[in-house]
Amino acid sequence: MRELTPAGILMYDPCIGAFDFQNDMYTLPFIEQNNNVLNYDNSYLSHLAQADEACGYAEYRRDYMQFPPSDVQPPHYPDNATEAECGL
Repeated sequence: MRELTPAGILMYDPCIGAFDFQNDMYTLPFIEQNNNVLNYDNSYLSHLAQADEACGYAEYRRDYMQFPPSDVQPPHYPDNATEAECGL
């Protein structure tokens, strides 16, 4: 019997949409889900929750990260490169 050797690799990127804000958009939900290990205090969690709302990440998750989405996902939202407080 002939042995098969790998000739390549296939990888899927789970990022849906523009990558530049995908990490920031899911910072708060990730921390909330894993805070039993991360152990952030309530004042820091409150700060993150306020920034999450103020920067539009919570609204974006509600509107576009559901099935079916409410509309076509905008290509770039919000601009965390110019708004330092939105870089969670």
